[in-house]
Amino acid sequence: MYQIGYYALTVSLVNNFLPEQSFRVLEEGVKSNANNWLKNEIDIAVLRDLRTKGMTYREIGELYGTSDTMIYRTLKWANRKAGVL
Repeated sequence: MYQIGYYALTVSLVNNFLPEQSFRVLEEGVKSNANNWLKNEIDIAVLRDLRTKGMTYREIGELYGTSDTMIYRTLKWANRKAGVL
């Protein structure tokens, strides 16, 4: 019954993923391009929260398994989409 949680925990620990990412990997499979799954509302909210807590783009990129440039561009894209400069 709780096996999916243990699998998600294992994926998180092995791949240094956030819990939401681990569940998504288990449900949808591994995405070849992080850009596709960084552009949903949950990830954007987490990225913004991590930035407001003082984490650098590089540190956030390491959590997500992508580059600091990808994190910066994703947040820039999200802010433009939301009309925030």
